[in-house]
Amino acid sequence: MEDKNAQSTSGGSNNTPNKERTPGGVKRTPRATPNKPKGNQNTWSNNRQFEPYMPVNMIVARGLATQHVGPGSLIQATLRINPKSYEDAFICTPDGSSDIYIKGVRDRNRALNGDLVIVEVDPPDKWNILHDCIQDYLETNGSEDDYKILHKSAVFNLKQENIIDESDIKDNPNSSTAQIDNSVIVLDDEINDSSLVEDENPVANAPMFGSKLAKVSVSNTPWDVSDINVDHLANDILQQVQINKDVTVKPKKTKNKQAVTIVAPDELESLDSTEDYESDVSDDLITAVEQSVVKMSALGLNPGEKLAEHVAAIENCPPQNANESSTVEKTDQSGIDDKIGVFTIDDKSVDEKVCDATPSCDTNDDIIVETVVTTGDVANSNRKNAVKKEKKKSANESVIFQANRGSKPAKIPKVEFKLGDVIQHPLADQFLQRCGRVVNIVEFKHNRCAVGTLRPHADRNPRCALFSPTDSRIPRLNIPMEQCPDMFLQKWQEFSNTLFLARVESWESPGKAGGSLIKSLGDTDDINARTDAILYDLNIDFQEFSPEVLADLPPNHETWSIPPEEIKLRRDFRSGCVFTIDPKTARDLDDALSITLNDDGVYTVGVHIADVSYFVREDTSLDLTASERTTSTYLAQRVIPMLPRPLCENLCSLNPGVDRLSYSVEWTIDQEGKILSEWFGRTVIRSCVKLSYDHAQMMIDEPDRKSWEDGIIPDIQEPFNQEIIAERVNMLQKLALVLRSKRESNGYLKISQPKLAFELNSDGMPYSFKVYEHKHSNKLIEEFMLLANMAVARKIYTIFPDLAVLRRHPPPKDNVMKTTLAALNAQNIQIQYSSAPELHKCLEKYEVEVPELAKVIRANLLKCMELAKYFCTGMLAPSMYSHFALNVPYYTHFTSPIRRYPDILVHRLLDYAVRGKVPHWDKTITQQLCSHSNDKRLAAKQASETSSLLFLGLFIAECGTIEQRGSVMKVLDHALDILLVDLGITRRVYTDKLDIKSFRTRRTNAVGFMDLVWKNGRKQTLSSFSTLTVNLVKGEKPFEFMAIIPPPNTNQEDEVITLD
Repeated sequence: MEDKNAQSTSGGSNNTPNKERTPGGVKRTPRATPNKPKGNQNTWSNNRQFEPYMPVNMIVARGLATQHVGPGSLIQATLRINPKSYEDAFICTPDGSSDIYIKGVRDRNRALNGDLVIVEVDPPDKWNILHDCIQDYLETNGSEDDYKILHKSAVFNLKQENIIDESDIKDNPNSSTAQIDNSVIVLDDEINDSSLVEDENPVANAPMFGSKLAKVSVSNTPWDVSDINVDHLANDILQQVQINKDVTVKPKKTKNKQAVTIVAPDELESLDSTEDYESDVSDDLITAVEQSVVKMSALGLNPGEKLAEHVAAIENCPPQNANESSTVEKTDQSGIDDKIGVFTIDDKSVDEKVCDATPSCDTNDDIIVETVVTTGDVANSNRKNAVKKEKKKSANESVIFQANRGSKPAKIPKVEFKLGDVIQHPLADQFLQRCGRVVNIVEFKHNRCAVGTLRPHADRNPRCALFSPTDSRIPRLNIPMEQCPDMFLQKWQEFSNTLFLARVESWESPGKAGGSLIKSLGDTDDINARTDAILYDLNIDFQEFSPEVLADLPPNHETWSIPPEEIKLRRDFRSGCVFTIDPKTARDLDDALSITLNDDGVYTVGVHIADVSYFVREDTSLDLTASERTTSTYLAQRVIPMLPRPLCENLCSLNPGVDRLSYSVEWTIDQEGKILSEWFGRTVIRSCVKLSYDHAQMMIDEPDRKSWEDGIIPDIQEPFNQEIIAERVNMLQKLALVLRSKRESNGYLKISQPKLAFELNSDGMPYSFKVYEHKHSNKLIEEFMLLANMAVARKIYTIFPDLAVLRRHPPPKDNVMKTTLAALNAQNIQIQYSSAPELHKCLEKYEVEVPELAKVIRANLLKCMELAKYFCTGMLAPSMYSHFALNVPYYTHFTSPIRRYPDILVHRLLDYAVRGKVPHWDKTITQQLCSHSNDKRLAAKQASETSSLLFLGLFIAECGTIEQRGSVMKVLDHALDILLVDLGITRRVYTDKLDIKSFRTRRTNAVGFMDLVWKNGRKQTLSSFSTLTVNLVKGEKPFEFMAIIPPPNTNQEDEVITLD
């Protein structure tokens, strides 16, 4: 099996250096045309399903937009596909404005996640209107002028109350959202600017409502309207809503059907039940009518007239016969406004259409549900006799609510704003989402390989099998049967839990792609197979280094020593007190420190970094392989090194008691942290001890202690001892505190994510885990590494202003930050933002006053941050060089060349600068290396995080449920995103996994709420920043875990939000 699959085609990671790389590999020179996947080249480029790629000469003639991105602009950017929704893709814009949205596989035009693409921006009539964003703005900041502009032609949908009875769903596996009986449609309440109600005369000639509207009394249920008084005009409108005829509402046949029941106000009280709980701040019908009446009247519109037109249009639909209700067609959302249950604030009448009540027989993939619309005296009796007609897809492909979350109904906005109105608003750029489509692929950065499972087609096609990638962003592939295991059609169940590696070879249409099988990885419940799958999915090379690469190592590297002539060329620090401080399991020690206190009270501090560039010479096979990997990858149970282990763990590692080559930065610094002088150069050192962070922390915690028992502190090379080392560690700590205080006064932003560390047994299985603690000893090392990186950045940029390799951190995009800060402010969390220092001060305040809340705020802000990136200074304007979080103009990475390739480039540049020579580098190729390093660094980070989640799932499966503190990050239609505060992990909690009777979601003043009714009778309202207990339990698949909210105790009071 393995031999057969391995011979089918070559694939996976390849260590052989080759400047002509495959589509996913590194290229040293830019290409004018995109790479093509292997296989049917004609099929790839000349099919009728995808649009042909725009010729390169046309792209060059039209030019790429760098600012003022608008309709028809061509943009070059990296494609990002949402891993949770493969339909949604985005690219960043070069002018820093909001992202461009690319919908669906067809508009992506065969591009995959990470590809460098050319996107053409669509005309405005194809852009998305951000209805919720507009509504949030109106509710929180809207003025009368805003309402007049945006509501001129707006459509107000009669909203289906999202009250879902989970017991019905769970008891009936074939149920869907369209089969829920207790859904109620009410007038939209999103226009609820209370300031207009209190205004005595908001608009000239408008009715006076403020003094006549009585306050809504607090009620245990939202349907108790007995104590509510409304103005006479509002009452007239309520009477008009009471339709006297039964109307059957049948949605037009589209995927994701959703049936509704329109209920008159006088029927609402009879629907009251504890199962239909929602808080009194909810979308109550009467409150909605009051607010809509006030708002429309304030704008000089006649709400009674408008609603009368809507009601008359419905009443004029004649029933087909005495026993059959007439139907009103509801169109889909592909461009025509919904016609059911809407009234518009414009001069056009509501166009409603009578259609056949009998569903067409050719729709075999939709559920059609019809419910009777009842009002008046026969409401209660008719509602119980609602007609329901279902049409199932197939026995094994029924549409099940939430069991298949891909089938959930499309969300209809409460208020549909019109493009013509929105583009007239001054903030149109915030209210519109520009859309586009891929017209060319510049570089296939994705390697077109995927891990997944194999099964036969439903019709048992003997020619090919179906490969389903675990990554939903990659299309399913048809695999030739001759590449599948022997007797696959007859024994396919034996391989149902086997992971395979495959590659895309051709892609004829959005739903039809061909591939080849590369190899079998192992069973889905094998931790090593799953780890390999992570690395293959992220295109991380983890194969052994080739003999050609190892040939570039020094001969006899096991016994190699520094040549005497090399020592003569370097400054000798071997007699000084130099030591390392690293994690206790570290084997690649690439930084060491030294410090002395001079007689004049000035410190001499040295940072000594392993001289990797001495061993990794330019343009060798070793150099090329390192430039392809660019980084070491740290997983829960192993490390994938950037360099061969003889270098990482021996020749370059600053191990104690042996002579090692290094590159050093030395300063003289006074007691106030002022740098008096600095020196850069090649050195040779001999570390006297390898301390762990725990060892250094013990010395910091007990600064007066001079010795420890045997075995606690590692052996120290003579002539140094524990007392001397402890003294030097505390000198460094004292100076680090001064330097840190200066950085804080200058302003910087520290937003880090908790990191998990696992303890493994001899079998490689986790038996415990902890959150990595950032102690004073960690901060000590961090402070001096930052100092060295900033010093080297200034040095190489001063000498080589067009070739320096620096690291920049762009500020967050204004629109993203504004949205996040608005959400925080809606929860009375005041965060001011104009710079990193100001943001830091706000966070510091919350960390002192409310530490737990500060963690949640940081997690929200972390989502706004841009990624830091390596770049070549000759390719960007100087205004883009700065590092936002550190608040410094120049920064680079110099201190970890064993595990980061950009650090090797920086070492080479520094050496050129020190020796007074000029490198013959091309800035375009240098930038290409930087860009590739950015991609690989992100992939390594994702691999590390995925590996941690994999081992956390394994730990939960073995040890049982874990209880964690959680905070709600976001309220979705059928789920909650919850941050596990101590772990820094966000998990999605689906309502169908909770022990509840029903739930309801709503949104008020830009804040989302979810009302839960638990089976034990308790009621609970959750919104953003709600704190709660979360149980982490074993998932349905191997290595997966789920977050579950346990029911509140029966002796607890209901945690509900009601009307004030």
